[in-house]
Amino acid sequence: MKLLVFLKRDFLLTASYKFPFFIQIMGIFFSMFIFYFVSKLVGAGQNNILDKYGGNYFSFLLIGIAFSDFFLTSINSFSEEIRRGQLFGTLEALLVTPMSTTQILIYSSLFNYLFSCFRFFVYILFGKLFFGLTFSNINISLIIIIFLLSILSFWGIGMISATFVIIFKQNSPIKWLLGPATGLLGGIFYPTDILPNSLKYLSNFLPITHSVEAIRLILFKGANIYNILTQVISLIVFSILLFPLGIFLFNFGLKIAKQNGSLLHY
Repeated sequence: MKLLVFLKRDFLLTASYKFPFFIQIMGIFFSMFIFYFVSKLVGAGQNNILDKYGGNYFSFLLIGIAFSDFFLTSINSFSEEIRRGQLFGTLEALLVTPMSTTQILIYSSLFNYLFSCFRFFVYILFGKLFFGLTFSNINISLIIIIFLLSILSFWGIGMISATFVIIFKQNSPIKWLLGPATGLLGGIFYPTDILPNSLKYLSNFLPITHSVEAIRLILFKGANIYNILTQVISLIVFSILLFPLGIFLFNFGLKIAKQNGSLLHY
């Protein structure tokens, strides 16, 4: 019931601004035209490095952009919720409710995650309906596993980001750091195989690198669990490390803010 209350709150807030919602959906449609024409410039199948993704740059790019939206929502939602609570004076009211701080963070951001998932499938739907996007035999259960492991990893990063907001009362530097790093190293705009060895090595430390690689192989090559075992194991490791670390650091930051009396400062 608590979860439903948070979802209802965020849904009503979003629904009260119908025009921005419409603009977001139309923005997806128009941005896909940009991706499509850029893919024409690059050319399909000119480099066999794209063969394992179906050989089509538009398909490769579309999934990368759609999943990066999901990733950025993950690392921004927690810190933005805390910052909004500080500025609007609602943080204290949330923290005195009979819920753990982890529950508050997750419930407060869950609508953003669901909406980001919705945008992801809008990308897929528009791509299939209007741009000839094709898929292999898709293992739906495997996609769900990748999404769940990705969420746990991303939540950990999001909580670490929120810790900066709690302690320093400023927007988190993590999103400004990970945004460019994701574009450069995450395999969003091009395969990580083309990176120099040093950068390719660094890309392995970003969970989105493994997430988007696994999703592409499932969608375009019909990959099974054995084909993406490396990515699955990597995401499990990230989940085990980042999610508990995020919870610990956020609670630690909350404790510091309470001790020095700065919790409600902004």
